[in-house]
Amino acid sequence: MSPNVSLEFDADDMLVATNENGTKFKWSYSDFENFLNENITPSMYEFMAGFVFENISKDALRELEAEDYTPGHLEETAVTAYFDIPALERQEMHVQMLENLNAELKVTEEKEAASMNWLIDDEKHPFDITSPIYVEMCNFVRSLVEKFKKKRDDLENQIHEEEQWRGGWEEGASQCGDGPMYDPEGEI
Repeated sequence: MSPNVSLEFDADDMLVATNENGTKFKWSYSDFENFLNENITPSMYEFMAGFVFENISKDALRELEAEDYTPGHLEETAVTAYFDIPALERQEMHVQMLENLNAELKVTEEKEAASMNWLIDDEKHPFDITSPIYVEMCNFVRSLVEKFKKKRDDLENQIHEEEQWRGGWEEGASQCGDGPMYDPEGEI
């Protein structure tokens, strides 16, 4: 019988195993960091989680369905696969992630500002204060402001994390090869 669980990326770009009853398991950064003994960046997580997504076995899916899954060999293999990528390709992954995060941050800041401006500017309200849905609309837009503020804060943190590779990037690669800047292709 096939497992009744599927993998997908949630709204926060985290890999999750779900079924009709909800989320069964969410892969966190630490599920990969445990095999590296250091922090990973968003681009590293994206690669490693994508590796798990592409390579998970039916047996592991059954364990997820039974809520009996423990990260292990597959996540360790994902870490190793990441460091098997040539250094310049990994660097490009970091650069691309920074571009993506900064673009998403710009859009999020614009949405946050538009939501706040709607609340502040009485002339832009489609309803006057006597409207029966005025309070509900204001509360809804306030919730949008909070949502975009949280997303902005999260994106700023992810950008900070992703920028960490610049200051001695991927020190943990020394566990996978020679020296702190493991470069199997001899590119750097």
